[in-house]
Amino acid sequence: MMDTRNARRTRRLCLALPAVLAGLACASTADAQRWRSWPAREITLQVGGFNHDLYGDEMSPMVALRTSWRLRDWLVTELGGMYTRPELSDERTVNVTGVDLGVQAEVPSFVVRPYVGLATGIHATYEPEGGARYFAPSTQAMAGLRLRLTPGFGLRGEARYRLDQQEGGPIADNVEVTAGLTWSWR
Repeated sequence: MMDTRNARRTRRLCLALPAVLAGLACASTADAQRWRSWPAREITLQVGGFNHDLYGDEMSPMVALRTSWRLRDWLVTELGGMYTRPELSDERTVNVTGVDLGVQAEVPSFVVRPYVGLATGIHATYEPEGGARYFAPSTQAMAGLRLRLTPGFGLRGEARYRLDQQEGGPIADNVEVTAGLTWSWR
């Protein structure tokens, strides 16, 4: 009788074990799929330096807020804004803000995604009293890296080359170098 009971338990265990393993496999596959597919939308707060061609060679502090949404696994659209205060040679500061819309192509991978992109936008410059105050177009090229820490958070580093038109027509070669924290969701 004891052998029959053990045989039944062994048979039940043999039948239940594949079901439990299949359930664990499905759960781990869903978790792996969640990690594999990158979120559809993200917001990044970036800080860094801004080198303005007309206001000297020193990097001035800047901040940028960028939001992006994924069109394909390898294609991202981005809307962003930036602010910086470069210092003039006579120790006065200038306010420079900008808004841009761009597209980025990235290498699809699980944790790290390098990207390149192009953007266009408008920037505003407010020099001190008696100085220039104007809006002008901006064309930008960027290269960067997205690093995923968790399914909802990551880091991002970027270098952005900007051609900002100035008042009266000359174009300034400006550079942004930033790093930031990204929050993403589906």
